[in-house]
Amino acid sequence: MRQPLSYAPCVFNTITFAITLVALLHPPIYTPDMLSAAQLAAIRRKLGLSQEQMARLLGVSFASVNRWEGDHSGPTGPTLDLYMALDAAIRAGYTPVVIRRAADSNRGAFLYALFRMAYARSKGATR
Repeated sequence: MRQPLSYAPCVFNTITFAITLVALLHPPIYTPDMLSAAQLAAIRRKLGLSQEQMARLLGVSFASVNRWEGDHSGPTGPTLDLYMALDAAIRAGYTPVVIRRAADSNRGAFLYALFRMAYARSKGATR
C-alpha cells in the first residue's frame, strides 16, 4: 500500500524557495555589487526604520546592518535578495506602511507578500 505524502516537514526553506521562484520567473534586475552602502541606508530610511528595526526585519544583527551602511561590508545571499525585494516593492509604488504591515505577519507570509509586491506582474489595489 502506498503511503500518503507528509507535508509537515517542509523540504524547502521558505526564503530559498521564494528566491528560486522569482529567479525562474523574472530576469535579474540587480547584480550583487549594485547596492552601495548609501543605497542600503536609503532603503531603510524610505521604510522609516531604525537600523535595529531593519535588522529585525531582515533577520540579522544590528551590527550587520551598521557595518553594511558604514560600507565596511555588504549583505550577501538571501539578505541581499531581501534588500533588493524591499527596494523593488518601494519602486513598484507600495507604501512603507503596507510593507511594514506585511512584515508583522509570520516570516513565510511576509516573504511571500514582499516578493509578490516586488515582482508580481499585475499589482493589486493594496498599495
